[in-house]
Amino acid sequence: MASINQLPSGLWRVRITRKGYPFQSKSFRLRADAEGWARTIEANNDRAQWKDRTSADTTTLSALLQDYSREMTPRKRGADVELARISALLRDPIARYKLPALSPVVLAGWRDRRLATGVSGSTVNRELNLLSAVLAWGIKERMLDLPANPCAAVRRPPQMPGRDRRPSDDDRRKMTEALTDASRPTQGPKRSGNYRAGTRNPWVLPMMRFATETGMRRGELCAARWEHVDLDAGTLHLPADITKTRTARTVPLSPAALDVLRTLDRTEDPRIFPLSPSAATQAWRRARKHAGVQDLRLHDLRHEAASSLFELGLNVMEVAAVIGHKDPRSLMRYTHIDPSHLARKIADLKSQQQQPVPTAARRGQKKKPG
Repeated sequence: MASINQLPSGLWRVRITRKGYPFQSKSFRLRADAEGWARTIEANNDRAQWKDRTSADTTTLSALLQDYSREMTPRKRGADVELARISALLRDPIARYKLPALSPVVLAGWRDRRLATGVSGSTVNRELNLLSAVLAWGIKERMLDLPANPCAAVRRPPQMPGRDRRPSDDDRRKMTEALTDASRPTQGPKRSGNYRAGTRNPWVLPMMRFATETGMRRGELCAARWEHVDLDAGTLHLPADITKTRTARTVPLSPAALDVLRTLDRTEDPRIFPLSPSAATQAWRRARKHAGVQDLRLHDLRHEAASSLFELGLNVMEVAAVIGHKDPRSLMRYTHIDPSHLARKIADLKSQQQQPVPTAARRGQKKKPG
């Protein structure tokens, strides 16, 4: 039953109690608005379509983001990346909005403001996708009374072109030097003697070499375990619980990848590379800055591996089995064949066509009568 009372402040307060349903209360400036809200709530209760309208009106986007980060984000493979995006959203003024105020117009203004600060369209799209997932979770799991997900009506900015960065021989040399711990003389008047010029982390250099050979993702590299290595068969099994696609696969190891494993020291940690994904990324960025290499990401080594396998002559299904892509279209985005390699291959094929047919190929041909 609904009861409407006027408070000393002049507001009209509605209180709705019904057996089997949560208690609901809301205040309005006008009695007509209070009566209309009460009729809507009671009609929905009659149709067994209850939603938590009070929570939706009082919950901010900030509160919903924090709840989502505690309950849902830890279950995901890329939890650290999603937490970073949620942290960025929490620092934005839009986080202070109440959920019913998040109209498509408000979200479009947030989108344009983000783009104006130099953030790429791809990044904004990922943040919009996250906002959409958070709001959908609130509507479905929390029964929040939102008429629809406002993100669905927001125009997405154009995607940035896919990355085609592959490390050159010079990049590899510079990164190897930067990732090798070595003593070098200091420069400048404030220091004297030697200092450690390379990285303090001994695992990043072998991880770089191993990633270039296998195309494994950062999370897979940091979670792969020694118990799943078969040196005799030349394989590394990745269980479903550590792959991004939640599908187990067995990675064939090249001779160079096997050499990396044979040179590694085993520790008490069962993992091959006992690093967290964030620690690996931070160490990579420090080494890249020290090496003076521009815009080379750890994930670009996965592009390098896929492209190199195609250049070796493997077909799409074989490369997909190594890299772990189910959709060939995704695999194509990771493949950037070197044009000079294609030029050499075309030249070789052309020269083979122009060679005379060997005598053995003409055996069995009947001689013309003299």
